[in-house]
Amino acid sequence: MGICSLVLHTRPEKIQLVLDRIEALEGVEVHAVSGQGKLVVCVDRQEPLRYSETIMQLHNLSGVLSAALVYEYNDESSITHREVST
Repeated sequence: MGICSLVLHTRPEKIQLVLDRIEALEGVEVHAVSGQGKLVVCVDRQEPLRYSETIMQLHNLSGVLSAALVYEYNDESSITHREVST
């Protein structure tokens, strides 16, 4: 399991359109919205490798100017490590 948070910068006049589209994405929640077009978004994924897909989906939404990854956490117990010999 893992989570990451992003700051999206949107066109202020497109905030509602972006919010509506984000609502349709699985595992994505908006936690804060500013009148200047900035959104704080959290992505909760069971497969951390799928973050990049979700981040690109958010970045490519109509009205989004940029998407910046701010924080990422992965539960280490769900990741398999291999021993490397030297």
